[in-house]
Amino acid sequence: MKIKTIKSKDLVDILKVTSLKKVIVGYSNDARNLINCYDLNIDYIVDKNKKLKVNKLISYKEFYKLSNSIVILCGNHIQEILLDFYMNNISSQVLIIVDFARLDRYANQCHFTIDAPHFNNKSNKESQQIFIEKVSRVLINNNIGFNINPDIGHQLDMFENLSIKNDELLLSYHTRGKSSKNIIRYKNSYLKDYIIVDKEGYSGWHSYTKSLTTKKIDSVCINNANKFYKKLFQDNVKDSKSFYAQTIIDFKFPDKYIFSFASLFR
Repeated sequence: MKIKTIKSKDLVDILKVTSLKKVIVGYSNDARNLINCYDLNIDYIVDKNKKLKVNKLISYKEFYKLSNSIVILCGNHIQEILLDFYMNNISSQVLIIVDFARLDRYANQCHFTIDAPHFNNKSNKESQQIFIEKVSRVLINNNIGFNINPDIGHQLDMFENLSIKNDELLLSYHTRGKSSKNIIRYKNSYLKDYIIVDKEGYSGWHSYTKSLTTKKIDSVCINNANKFYKKLFQDNVKDSKSFYAQTIIDFKFPDKYIFSFASLFR
């Protein structure tokens, strides 16, 4: 999914040259006005209201099966629609028409960006989607404008020094760098169903590598810690679960061996 914000006058030129199926999701008053204003030739209109008397109306279920489409969004509830696209792995190009959108919820008033790349790995996908959905729901329920950014690569060094404006917030995926009041960093944990959240990074770049002290460790309730790790052992080690799918091999450990971590603290 690639998201782009444009003005309606530019939409006309884009639709003239595209060979993709043209789809409007959400048949709001703004969508109707947009179609009428530019006399748009739309292939499909997607809406939850099955009683709408409009040609080319299809359900969300039918829309999810479409391929090679360009999606047009305007009006309200844009964040909810983008979240739905993300949760259903929609790969379409998405155009948000800013002058036909409710700007108090999106576009120029949107100061919170969530990095949300797609994954083929099932363990990555499940835990991350749950995390992104919960964060998004909190923002939606509190009427906070945000943008979901799925078009991000696994380019760690490029994000060493992220630069954002003072009035912006970024939930940044798999990055490392100096602590900032505007950046929250997160990454899929090495354990299923967990997410690492930190102000500086992950693994050797996590802030705990510099700030964790014996005093902090001793302040943890030993009974709670034992219960927590007992559950981790039960859920992961005992059932031989792994973050990545493992090849089953016939192997017997020797009586003596050295175990080395794949990732070490600096």
